[in-house]
Amino acid sequence: MKTATGVVLLLATLVAGCSDKIDQTKFDALNRAARAVRESTAIGVNLLKFREIVSTYATEVSLATDKASSPNEREFLRFHTEALEAYRASLETWGQKIRGELAETSADDQIHILWGRANAKLLGADALYLNKPLTGDVPGLPTP
Repeated sequence: MKTATGVVLLLATLVAGCSDKIDQTKFDALNRAARAVRESTAIGVNLLKFREIVSTYATEVSLATDKASSPNEREFLRFHTEALEAYRASLETWGQKIRGELAETSADDQIHILWGRANAKLLGADALYLNKPLTGDVPGLPTP
């Protein structure tokens, strides 16, 4: 009886490990950090606060790297990594604007383009997180 129970538990563990669904409990902190960055770009944020929020997001992306075990979780993490790269690039552009290296209008346009790219990646991450199919309706997402 103990052997049968052990086999059932082993099979259940293997099946759970092979699931295509995102384990939301593993990535909740990452999802919350991403939402904080996205919301800050939507409502407006100053540079210091944005650096802080992006730094928190970067930490969560780094921590999540070891947690991604399934193909969907790795894809989820890839979306977040690419979003983070865009947010970091926007910080660099913002710094160039402040240092007078870029015209204000040009810098603002570039920052908003980068935020748009990041947000498109986060839409893909959201779809995976919520176990919904990815569609080609959003720029940057693969077409099925």
